[in-house]
Amino acid sequence: MRVVAGLAAVALIGCATADVMRLDSVPRQPTSSASVQLLLEPPTTAYTAIALVEVSDQGWELKLETLRTKLVAEAAKLGGDAVILSRRTSNAGSVLMPVGNQFYNVPFTESGLVGQVIVYRK
Repeated sequence: MRVVAGLAAVALIGCATADVMRLDSVPRQPTSSASVQLLLEPPTTAYTAIALVEVSDQGWELKLETLRTKLVAEAAKLGGDAVILSRRTSNAGSVLMPVGNQFYNVPFTESGLVGQVIVYRK
């Protein structure tokens, strides 16, 4: 049963996409997702911003926790120590879905999170 729940969680995180904009070209070793802090405001400790990351649920209506997990995982891949959460995004729209010889207007809402990945200065 735990395996099924774990696979479901991985599948949902897989629905979230990430767009990364590197701010520097310094290669860093990846860190553990568990060690990456999620901050709501800049820390008092000296730091360097290394990337901006935007994660999106692509209209799948994923929970904020799933988007947070994806954001932290991307920061860890970049070798980040923390992510300063900058904003939550939301876009509403619709798509035309063909069914037989008719088209239906299907509304959707795409949600996302944007964060600044940082490393602490040593």
